[in-house]
Amino acid sequence: MINFYIEKEGEYEVTVTDLRKDESRVYRFAIDQTAPVIQLVEWDYMVETPVLSGTITSAGMKVVYGDNIKVNSMTYQYKPFTSSLVETGTVDNNFIFWRKGEYVITVTDMIGNVTTQTFQLTDFDVVADPDGAQTLGTEVTQNGGAKGGTILHVGYTRCLYLGGNASSQSRLDYTFTSSNPSIATVSEYGTVTGLSAGTVEITCVLKSNPSKVSKIVLTVLP
Repeated sequence: MINFYIEKEGEYEVTVTDLRKDESRVYRFAIDQTAPVIQLVEWDYMVETPVLSGTITSAGMKVVYGDNIKVNSMTYQYKPFTSSLVETGTVDNNFIFWRKGEYVITVTDMIGNVTTQTFQLTDFDVVADPDGAQTLGTEVTQNGGAKGGTILHVGYTRCLYLGGNASSQSRLDYTFTSSNPSIATVSEYGTVTGLSAGTVEITCVLKSNPSKVSKIVLTVLP
C-alpha cells in the first residue's frame, strides 16, 4: 500500500512502476474544491424563474444542479409552518417542491464538497407598497423608496398588502407578527416601522384558517 497526500486543486496523473516485474500502472484523478452549484428555479404554471437562496414564494420550487457535477446526494429538510416536526429525505435532480413550509436543500458531490440553499413556500403572497396601492409607506412617499421593495430605513414605514392569490384582501383578516420587534414592528393593519438596522421576517397568518401562512423578509437600514 502506498499513501500520499495532495490537497491542491487540479488534475493529476500518477505512475506506479513495479521494478521487479517492470510493469507500470497509471492513475488519473482530479481534486476539485469548488462546492457544487445549486440553482433554485421558481416554477409557476410552466413559467420558470431563477431565484436566490432565501426566496419566499407561493409558487413551486425546482432544485437543479449542473449535469457536469458528479453528485453523491441531494437531500432536503422540510418543516411545515404549523409544526415543529422536520422531515428529511433524498430527491433527484430537477425535483419540484410544492408543500408549504421551510426548506433546506443540501447537495454533496462525490469528493465531499457541500452546498446548501434555503427557501420557503407560502400559501399566498405578501407585497410591500405595491404599485397601485391607495396607501403607501413613508419609505416610498418621503424617502424615495421603491414600490414593491423590501428595503426600509430606520424611522420610516412600509405598508404590506395581500397578493391576488390570498383568500381575503382585508388585512384585518390576518395576524401580522415580527420576528424581531427591536428591528421592526408591524401593526394589525400590516404597517411595518423600522427601528434599528437588521433583517426581519414578517409572518402573516389567516385568522379563520391558521394553516394559511405567508411571509416577507425586510431589510432595515440605518
